Amino acid sequence: TEDTQDYQLCSVFAKALDDLSSLMLESYASRDPDLASGQTLDLLLPLNNVTRLPGESDTSARLRRSYAIASPAQSTKKNLEAALRAVPNVTDVMIWENDTGSTDSRGLPAHSVHVVIKGGLLSDIGEALYAHKPVGVSTAGSSSVMITDEYGADHFINFSRPANKSVMLNIYLKTLSGFDETNTPARIKSAVAAYTAGLKIGQDLLVPGLYTPVMAQDDPAHPTFLITGIVASTTSSSSQERITAGPAERINIVEGTITVHTEPIDE
Repeated sequence: TEDTQDYQLCSVFAKALDDLSSLMLESYASRDPDLASGQTLDLLLPLNNVTRLPGESDTSARLRRSYAIASPAQSTKKNLEAALRAVPNVTDVMIWENDTGSTDSRGLPAHSVHVVIKGGLLSDIGEALYAHKPVGVSTAGSSSVMITDEYGADHFINFSRPANKSVMLNIYLKTLSGFDETNTPARIKSAVAAYTAGLKIGQDLLVPGLYTPVMAQDDPAHPTFLITGIVASTTSSSSQERITAGPAERINIVEGTITVHTEPIDE
């Protein structure tokens, strides 16, 4: 039993073996860019011409590396995406293509590609897009940069920057005894803003998915609030289900657009 000397001695040995195993696993994982973290990952990223961006997480850095090494992919679209994601300071890319002979429902011209990209210099994006787009395919978008090829000919390369679609959130809670009125709403706002920061260009906001980061701010063993509803609103509509993003839009939610409403529950 736990109060015997034999148990306590065995616990010391077991903890030592566990620490040693953890150290060995960490040492082994540090040689693999898909598993390494921190400064060890920073040393491995340059092997694939990738460097960590300021404030970037290990997960994000690993993801950008995966795009960088995907450049030899057989799919032309994947090849183009990998090349664009490898451009310094690019944080998100969405590619829309129309391989038909007429303008599609999104207004994309025939035999064209529309790249929506966040971050990166115009010139770097233009060079990567020109070098990796299929021959004979035009580029569409609201931004333009001129690229001069090896023969001295000029080419206008078009693409778009994502437009932020601002969304306001109203989160309604019924509070129980022990609810921290000072700190819990602030934690909820921060968690929800961080969660939605991961939304990609053109990705809809599924409102029920916000319940997860909200509930994570409570103690499941001793709950202090219940969620009675979450409403997402734009300047033109509101929904408890979904806010759609256009092909060149990115849902943008910041802490300042989140309101947490609290009301004590009748006990």
